[in-house]
Amino acid sequence: MNKAQKRRTLPALQFSQNGSDMLVTSMTANELIAYTKVDPYNPALDFDDEGQGYQRSPSQARIKKLGNFLDSNIKEENSFPMPTAILLSDRGSNIEFDDSKLSFPADAKFPIVDGQHRIEGIKHAVEFKNNEALSNYSYPCVILRDMDKISEMKQFKVVNGEAKSVNTALVSMLL
Repeated sequence: MNKAQKRRTLPALQFSQNGSDMLVTSMTANELIAYTKVDPYNPALDFDDEGQGYQRSPSQARIKKLGNFLDSNIKEENSFPMPTAILLSDRGSNIEFDDSKLSFPADAKFPIVDGQHRIEGIKHAVEFKNNEALSNYSYPCVILRDMDKISEMKQFKVVNGEAKSVNTALVSMLL
């Protein structure tokens, strides 16, 4: 059996929200690195080109800041859950859902709708900082079902444009 025929299976729950189906699951750091991809914007392509992405180039400073934070907290044995879900799409991933299981080809790559800096920060800690402990940590994921790229872009806009940033100065002062 070749790699394209092998499938990965994860536990998952399905729910609907306003007519949109979604799955909730978790992936380890290694799984997030292996099974996700970014659709980057390419200024050399036309807007309507099928290969055109919508994600900005990642900020290396943000990636390193999170990766170094994760690495140092694990090595110092500090407790720091990161419960914010990564938002993915099943576009092009050939998933199957049955009761409480999600399966997909071992070579599938889920498009990242929101969370590219978190995944790249995790990758920085695992691969650059050689943090093997982090590689098996699990992170929550929400997988949007049956969305095209335009729907993903709209969802990205809601998550990143409509939700307000919260000033954390008070909490920082109290801590």
